[in-house]
Amino acid sequence: AMSQLQRLKNSKGILETLPNAVLGLPHLERLDLKDMVHRLLPDELLNPGHERVWRGLSLNWSLVERDSLRAAYEFLRAQPEHLVDEEEMIREYCHAELDRISAQTRPFVSLALDFDRQSAFRSAFFNHFTGARARFQAVEALRQEQAALNASLEVWRRRNPSHERVVEELRTRWWEGLLPRFGARGSTAPELTDLSVADLPILPEDGFTHIRSVNLRGLRAPLAQVREFVRSFGQVRSLDLNDSALTELPFEAADLPMLENLDLGKNPLVALDVSGMHRLKALDLSGSGVRSWPKGAGQLAQLGYLDLRDSAITALPAEVLAQDRMLLVLNVHGLALDAPTLRELTQAMSRVERVRGLP
Repeated sequence: AMSQLQRLKNSKGILETLPNAVLGLPHLERLDLKDMVHRLLPDELLNPGHERVWRGLSLNWSLVERDSLRAAYEFLRAQPEHLVDEEEMIREYCHAELDRISAQTRPFVSLALDFDRQSAFRSAFFNHFTGARARFQAVEALRQEQAALNASLEVWRRRNPSHERVVEELRTRWWEGLLPRFGARGSTAPELTDLSVADLPILPEDGFTHIRSVNLRGLRAPLAQVREFVRSFGQVRSLDLNDSALTELPFEAADLPMLENLDLGKNPLVALDVSGMHRLKALDLSGSGVRSWPKGAGQLAQLGYLDLRDSAITALPAEVLAQDRMLLVLNVHGLALDAPTLRELTQAMSRVERVRGLP
């Protein structure tokens, strides 16, 4: 009865899938389902011979299920002729995926704040990636990264049911890092605080490089976990590992090239090499088990504070005592220095006072 139908538009309702009968209408030139909720595309439509249907088809691609849309997109890309506006198709798909990513990551943020950040997130994404293929690949990679993070955090949460707050903070910090990753302005000073736990989750390699400050004070996790966790924050400026039961440094200088402030106080480590930490400005070893001068500290040009209070150090190198700059940044209160070092330190401090005209 509808074999002569040329145009069909429906603006209400929900279609689980496009009826196969529509594909058999020989004269159909326009099929407008843009205002309908439409979740699946029939497998038959992904076979050759339905080019006419594709050319006249309008759908709201943001409502099509992910697997069905991916299959349709790959099919259309393989066709020799242009059948659908692929830019529009992928733009609508990405818009929906980005909203889903935001909703899954930030369930407890106020709606007004979330709306503003979500809009900024979408704008940053579409400005950063141009063209259907680049956007499609980027949103797929982003979705997979989020899925891996969520899976890792869920495993960790089951082991640590009392750390739900930490899980939500990590998810939120990951989401906030997407803005600067896409070239937009993110949080002014993103931090990760109060992670004094006995077990650490596995994080994605590039998901937390926007974090500038990490507080792991009081940590009791195994060294291997600490090492892997800390390396996820490759651009961190301030790292607090005070009282974390560390017997050795859990990272190499090259792992955190932007590090400026490092707190290793109250750790049982006995030796430390900071020679590669060229941006370091403050180093806290107070109350630690360090027994000798931290290697390379005297060559750190930006070092402005070195706290050795109540550590196990008993001697200071002659080259350090000869540097006025180093003497001015040292805090050696409570050190059980041996007699020769104490005598040389007293003389060195007198020298500094004379040079600077201090009383």
